[in-house]
Amino acid sequence: MNKAVFILSLLLAGTANAGVITFDEFAADNANGPLASARYDYLGVTFVATDDGSTWGGLANGDPGNWDLEGTNGSIFSGFNGASDGLTMLFSSDVTGFSLDASRSSGSNDGDTFTVEGWLDGALVQTLDITFGAVNSWSTLALSTAVDEVRWMGFGSGFNPYGVDNIQWNSATVPAPASIALLGLAVAGFAFARKRHSA
Repeated sequence: MNKAVFILSLLLAGTANAGVITFDEFAADNANGPLASARYDYLGVTFVATDDGSTWGGLANGDPGNWDLEGTNGSIFSGFNGASDGLTMLFSSDVTGFSLDASRSSGSNDGDTFTVEGWLDGALVQTLDITFGAVNSWSTLALSTAVDEVRWMGFGSGFNPYGVDNIQWNSATVPAPASIALLGLAVAGFAFARKRHSA
């Protein structure tokens, strides 16, 4: 009986799935514009951008756009140099362990800053701010709480372009109630068969 309880508890436990976006999953856009909103739907995330976030090939690919940046997890990165200077990620379920890398790029200024906001159920739950280092000197920002929405934006005097790369998170997958009920029936059947066999 203890073995059946152990197996049941393992099967009912949620499984953790890791999400990673390196921007090298697809060919670089190499043109100004918003990041395609549904590009990463298969990971349970939608991007909301107005004029920023398209992907660029990086230094290893001839530096299209003259960003002077090389991504941190592959050469391609998401670039921001439009009027909005940011975007929003909407997750299909709560996520934990969210992190990203960011760096200022060519044309930016010393003292430019970057902000990441974590939101859960429409409420701001965490804010992280950094002052960028040198061009192509990437910083990792990591949220420490569960979120279902992440917003980031850059700030500076005048033109303040920057890049983002290596976005990571963990999401929990919880079994559907019907699956749990079927699993319960299966465990009960095993227990009954075992009891009947030993009698």
